[in-house]
Amino acid sequence: MKVLSNNSMRPNRLERHLKQQHRTRVLKTKEFFSSKAESLKRMRLDKSGTYPTASFEIAFTIAKQKKAHTIGEELMKPCVLKTSQIILEEDAEQKVKSISLSNNTVKRRIDDIAADMKSQIINKIELSPFCH
Repeated sequence: MKVLSNNSMRPNRLERHLKQQHRTRVLKTKEFFSSKAESLKRMRLDKSGTYPTASFEIAFTIAKQKKAHTIGEELMKPCVLKTSQIILEEDAEQKVKSISLSNNTVKRRIDDIAADMKSQIINKIELSPFCH
């Protein structure tokens, strides 16, 4: 994934980036990109906007248990998949299959959770009457 600087966010530079780096998406409509953005938001945050989706919850559980990050894909995902096959319908099975629990994803999720917790603590300390 490439991070663009603020200077790169100008419309003409974004258009050039799209044409050079993502040739297959040049002819896509604005709705395509809007739906992609919404999909990414749904993957990152849950309805309350605080705790992210299933992969975050599983990553948080792995971190609390101090287990290897690979346990998500090796043990937890197959168990959840089998349970969804037994209890729920096929649609739920497909949703479970789409949950990313690779070692790198779990590490990234744990890092995101840690950063969020740190910022919440800092905000509470700053708002504390004892801080001023």
